[in-house]
Amino acid sequence: MRHIVVFVAVFTMVGLATGMAEDKKPPEKISFPSRQGVVTFFHAKHIDRESGDCTSCHDKLWQQTSEPLKNSQGCHTCHKPDGKAFSARDRSNCVKCHPPDATAASKVP
Repeated sequence: MRHIVVFVAVFTMVGLATGMAEDKKPPEKISFPSRQGVVTFFHAKHIDRESGDCTSCHDKLWQQTSEPLKNSQGCHTCHKPDGKAFSARDRSNCVKCHPPDATAASKVP
């Protein structure tokens, strides 16, 4: 009986640890609506750029949550003239965040 209790306890701890590890894996991409059309955020590119330092954006700009993004306000922290990344104000960069294959019907009024 004691072996069964130990087995169940170990099995439960391994399951919880596995579940927590899966929760920490960021999504590959996040899409959300904006006035200019759907924004596609590629998480991997940002993680690479910041050398895996999630604190560059979390929790300063966005909380780490499963809730969908509602706007791109935090993007302008780096995506501005003379910012860390390309400027969102330069019209030639629009397709980097608003890919043409995203549906225009998803615009926010």
